[in-house]
Amino acid sequence: MYKNNSRDSSKFKGCSPLQLFCNLTGKCHALGYYSYTQRYGQAEKNNEPCDTNRIFVETKNINMTSKGKPFIKWVGGKTQLIDSIENTLPKDFESKENITYIEPFVGGGAVLFWILQKYPNIKKAVINDINPDLTTAYKTIKENPKELVMELRSIADEYLPLSEENRKEFYLAKRDRFNTKSLEAIENSALFIFLNRTCFNGLYRVNSKGLF
Repeated sequence: MYKNNSRDSSKFKGCSPLQLFCNLTGKCHALGYYSYTQRYGQAEKNNEPCDTNRIFVETKNINMTSKGKPFIKWVGGKTQLIDSIENTLPKDFESKENITYIEPFVGGGAVLFWILQKYPNIKKAVINDINPDLTTAYKTIKENPKELVMELRSIADEYLPLSEENRKEFYLAKRDRFNTKSLEAIENSALFIFLNRTCFNGLYRVNSKGLF
C-alpha cells in the first residue's frame, strides 16, 4: 500500500553511507560472508541464496562518533526491549574481553546498533535473519555503500519532484520491479529501502505470495 511520505522521502537527499549504516560502512572489515541452511545448521562459504544468511563483521575499528540507528523500520522491532535486555546482561559484561555478539533475528538492528556502541569490548558481531531481501541489504551496505547511495539518490531525484498522484504511480512501478525477485543486489537493496520508507506506516510486509 502506498502512502505519500514526503518527510521520510526527503531523507534520501544528500544521504551518505554514514547515515545509512551508522559508521559501519567503510569502517568495518568483513571476515567473510557465509550462508547456512536452516535444516543442517552447517555454515559454509557460499554466495548462493540460502534459507538464512549470516554476516560476520569485525567491529574493532568502528568509529562511533555518531549515534547509530536502524536504517529500516521492521515489524517486531526490539527498540522498546533494549532496557530489559540490558538488565539481563551479566554485571561484569563491560569488563569482559573479546566478546562475540550473536543475534539470530537482527531485523532492523536496533539491539545490534545499541550494543555495539554501548560495549566497545564486543570485537565481533554475527547477525542473522531469514529474510533474503534484508540480508542482501546488509551485505550491500557492507560491501558497496557508495554504489547503494548513488542508486538511492537516483531514485530520490526521480521521486521527489513528482506530484502526489505521479508519486503513487512511481511507487507502484518500483514495487512491481522489486517483486520480480530478479534484480542485482544494489538495485534490490535500494528499492527495499525506498519501499520501506514510502509504504503505508513505513513497515515491511508481504502478502501470501511473499510479494511486497
